[in-house]
Amino acid sequence: MRYKRIKLIAILVFGLGQTYLYAQNLNVRENNGIETTYTLSNVQKITFPTGNMSVKKQTGSIDSYALTDIRYLNFNDLTSVTGISNETDRILTYPNPANSELHIQLNSITSQTISLEIMSIVGNVYYKQVKTEGAILTVNISDLSNGIYFCRIINGKTIQTAKFIKQ
Repeated sequence: MRYKRIKLIAILVFGLGQTYLYAQNLNVRENNGIETTYTLSNVQKITFPTGNMSVKKQTGSIDSYALTDIRYLNFNDLTSVTGISNETDRILTYPNPANSELHIQLNSITSQTISLEIMSIVGNVYYKQVKTEGAILTVNISDLSNGIYFCRIINGKTIQTAKFIKQ
């Protein structure tokens, strides 16, 4: 168990390091279409108080967003991302943000057995299930705290991850 925890921490640290190398901006797109971009070097802290997201800048000023008003958060500009494969190669999670149920659509997963995990942004696993059939899975997430989570699907040697917001 200790080895797995150390391995997970190493993977997260490496992943965050890679994010730092490639992601220089935080993009927040609201449901009304307004997109705000923050340079990561100017962001001191991002927190998720009850039902909200707060971005504290190095200047001390704070921008707040209601989680229900956020369409997506991303560390890349989605309009300039290249190399994304066909939409059918990815898993889809909806609604996003989700309240009590999360639906997971498995587009190109062909294996009979898949492992589904719901993880926090720091790597804590809150839900784990092995499924043998079904193209759409429904997971009750009403017990999760508000915040950003990852849905991870493990299919043999393939691991796919999708982000979602619990509100």
